Amino acid sequence: GDELVDAVTAATVVASPGDRVAEAPTDEPMRVMVIGDSTSINLAKALNDGGDGRLAVLWAGANGCPLVAIDGFRISSDVEWSTPACEAYEQKLPPLLDRFDPDVVLLGLGPTELAEQRYPGDPNAHIAGDPVFASTHEEALRALLGVLDEDVPLLIADMPAVRAGYFATDEMVEPARLDSMNAFVAWADEQWAQVERFDYRAQLEAAELAVGSIRSDGAATTFRVRDRDGSASVAVRYVGAVPDPFSAYLLIRGLK
Repeated sequence: GDELVDAVTAATVVASPGDRVAEAPTDEPMRVMVIGDSTSINLAKALNDGGDGRLAVLWAGANGCPLVAIDGFRISSDVEWSTPACEAYEQKLPPLLDRFDPDVVLLGLGPTELAEQRYPGDPNAHIAGDPVFASTHEEALRALLGVLDEDVPLLIADMPAVRAGYFATDEMVEPARLDSMNAFVAWADEQWAQVERFDYRAQLEAAELAVGSIRSDGAATTFRVRDRDGSASVAVRYVGAVPDPFSAYLLIRGLK
């Protein structure tokens, strides 16, 4: 209801109107809704800061919550399950979509997708690459698309490699899990005209090549808004300054 909308809006960075998005047929900022686990809020902030007023960004993700509805996740098979309160996107998003009216939705798949997951009614642990994990994610993606207007593209950010550290464990950084998740993104891009793979991994890796690691815990990105000289930081310029690609996605696919 309105309480949920107001709570999320109050906790979200929203850019003010500014310059025209390149080639976009409106003077209003492009409205970008970002969803995902807690690591996606840093992506939302980078888009907001790097967009220089050309993007209005609403973060509608949730801490510890992957794409799918879960009973719990655990970062290693020898630790206890975490049980965050995760509301399915098809239930959570409709009032936010009505209020914010996004031009595009960006899904950031975070490290919770590399952890073991347990689903309602199923006591077993599942990891990226196993059949139940795959079918559950496909079902969740279909449900998410079901609440989006057909003219609202869903961009899914591909996943960069994570390092074992404060959050990610040795089990989570197994290459097969990451490869499986990025294969899922590529499959969704092919399966639905409304879905586009967003090339996040390459942009993040380019930023880290230029300025060193911007993921102090090996998983979540952190961004300086300004360098010492007052200019937008290199990390924000690489990962955040992407209004033109968003506009291109909409225009090329005839969705704008």
